[in-house]
Amino acid sequence: MSSIDIVYELDLKDGINVREPLSLLDQRVRSLIAEALDDVALAIEDVAKEKAGFKTGNLRRNILRERALLDSTGAINAHVGVARTAPYAIWHHEGTGIFGKYHRRITPTAGNVLVFRDSAKGGRLVFARSVKGQRANPFMRDAYLLVKNTVADARFRKLAHDIGNLS
Repeated sequence: MSSIDIVYELDLKDGINVREPLSLLDQRVRSLIAEALDDVALAIEDVAKEKAGFKTGNLRRNILRERALLDSTGAINAHVGVARTAPYAIWHHEGTGIFGKYHRRITPTAGNVLVFRDSAKGGRLVFARSVKGQRANPFMRDAYLLVKNTVADARFRKLAHDIGNLS
């Protein structure tokens, strides 16, 4: 996600205490930014869950977001990703075999054949010398791009309006 830099330029008059009002304004601005980032992260999470493959539901359950927080550098960050309890998510996202990184068929490393149950064939045991692999389903990338081009633009315009109306 992109960062937002806000710079305060003040012309201070002698005898006016502006520290307290600025602190309150700063907290309200941070709160508005965090709300906007949470809204965008929630939208990405929802779209990613719709686009992710579904067999057992484990992958969709493990697409999670972390609420927007202020980090040590002063930036406000929100995160959306897949929990470690679905380690196969990267293969689902990037593809395997001829559709993956190495662009070659999957072959057995021990023995002469691969053995697996094919759910498309009613759970029947299948023996194969090689398989093509799985096509990529870049659900996280697609979710990010869709939300970035629709929801995020509108939400950040609303954020700019809200910040502009602070008093």
